[in-house]
Amino acid sequence: MTVKILIVEDDYLSRFLMQEVCGSLGYDCEVAVNGQQCLDRLKSGAADFDLILMDIHMPRISGLEATVTIRSDPTNPASALPIIAVTADIHWHNRDRCLAAGFDALLRKPVDLTELSATVETYAGRGRPPAEAKVLAAAS
Repeated sequence: MTVKILIVEDDYLSRFLMQEVCGSLGYDCEVAVNGQQCLDRLKSGAADFDLILMDIHMPRISGLEATVTIRSDPTNPASALPIIAVTADIHWHNRDRCLAAGFDALLRKPVDLTELSATVETYAGRGRPPAEAKVLAAAS
């Protein structure tokens, strides 16, 4: 089964490179150029994707705002998708801050091929556990 990734990235060069790298790893990719386009695409078919690679800083709706919106409605199928933050911003290079914002993991730009592959393989096809399961697991 091919992993299907939604790449959300406003910068043309970063988007192109991410598509090329993901393609070389055998992943099937679709792109959105900002958070609004991501939300619109997920409304038409969240089940089309195994995970999202989300740039944090984008115009219109940022990756942070898009992630908060996706996570805000647990009845929406998109809320179960793993969302991986992708950023070159040193301010956001903090795993705990990204997790608190609703991301499942963090990749730093420039993205390391081995780290990207390991992250995708870890999250693809598993979905995101409901918040209750995370709370119970943390309490154990």
